[in-house]
Amino acid sequence: MTLGAEFARVLVDSYSLPCDGDGRTPIDGDALGLVEGQPLFEVAGYATSFRLAARQAGYIEVYQSQSNDAAKTGADLLDIRGRIRSISVVHYTYDATGDHPAAIGTTSDATTINLVVGLLLDAPVGQRTRPVQGSPYRLTFTLDDGSTIERDYVPSTGAVIQSDSQEIRVPSTFREALESAVGATLAD
Repeated sequence: MTLGAEFARVLVDSYSLPCDGDGRTPIDGDALGLVEGQPLFEVAGYATSFRLAARQAGYIEVYQSQSNDAAKTGADLLDIRGRIRSISVVHYTYDATGDHPAAIGTTSDATTINLVVGLLLDAPVGQRTRPVQGSPYRLTFTLDDGSTIERDYVPSTGAVIQSDSQEIRVPSTFREALESAVGATLAD
């Protein structure tokens, strides 16, 4: 991973703020675990609205955007078009004993990946107004630089969960393409 120019500096280390459940909304410049004044850098080849990096204890830590109030489509949140090597799907169920992941499948087929990613990036972004219903599927997108992006997908609502406040509302053809890609039916 290659760092570009300095993009910004951390204004507030959010870990240093009192945690009293006051519901404080993060503001531009907040960063968890980074020192106030620490530089953030562009990541070569990626939009700064998607990915920034910081030097941490001798290594590079990459940060990916979780929300963007100006986002209209998935492409405004995820700078991944033409960069995906594979997509993996895992189904999570939960009970009193914990999380139970079950691998569903993986595809590395470029045509299928381009279809699935295109549907995701062209889909509208909306504010999350409902809790997750059912057991989500974890989608892992492996990029050509070896890094990954994980998002939860809820077939019953057509939502790819971006953050606590935003979701990408994919069409039903997204589910169909994903099922075809991994050779399995995704339950609601």
